[in-house]
Amino acid sequence: MFTEKKFRSLEPLLRCRKAARILQDAEKALRRGYPVDTTYLIMILRTALEEPELRLENTDQGIFLRSINSYKYKLMDKAGIQVADWDMALDTDIPGAVRRVLPISVYLEDIRSPFNVGSIFRTAESFCFKEVLLSPDTPTPAQSRAKRSAMGTDAILPWSIMSKNQLIDKPVFSLETGGTPLDEFQFPKEGIMILGSEETGVSPELMAMARESRGIVSIPIYGIKRSVNVGVAFGIAAQAWAASLLKS
Repeated sequence: MFTEKKFRSLEPLLRCRKAARILQDAEKALRRGYPVDTTYLIMILRTALEEPELRLENTDQGIFLRSINSYKYKLMDKAGIQVADWDMALDTDIPGAVRRVLPISVYLEDIRSPFNVGSIFRTAESFCFKEVLLSPDTPTPAQSRAKRSAMGTDAILPWSIMSKNQLIDKPVFSLETGGTPLDEFQFPKEGIMILGSEETGVSPELMAMARESRGIVSIPIYGIKRSVNVGVAFGIAAQAWAASLLKS
């Protein structure tokens, strides 16, 4: 723990960075029901923000948490830190939780962005997918940016590298344009959803394989661009697939 004297000895930007990290740790502690030293946090904030009259209201935990969260981002902004998903105090660990698993998988065909890979992992875990399958040209969750956006789900969700030929004779369908609208599509009881490259979409060979198997599902889009990020598209389709199985 930094003393006030030691904290004041830091360069102003370093003080803001350190203070933001201290507030993030305090935020996580509060979410888990642990006490924090309010007097110490006030000293840190007053020093870093140079606001000697600053107060923290801690009579209500919800207000206290929001106040700490707001000051954390104020400090990050002052320090010139760009906010990323992995900077957020997202405490998703549930002690003793047993993960529900549905017989559904997703195949990432030549997804190039590590951020998208990690985001898909996070979404797949949320909707009870049993595994994520990666083409040889898709970054693995071991890549640093993929690991960050996966938010720990890469350690929960099984994954493996699989060639396109290994999908032959498996129940597959693709998420792509020109298919059956999402609300009309008959999702299979089990199988593999194929996601294609951010730039070129699902390859012709896998599209043909999907047509011969379980088909093609499309998300109706109404804007001018008629395009959404592959991770967003997967989230929409993943929720619909999981919901169709959990209702039956």
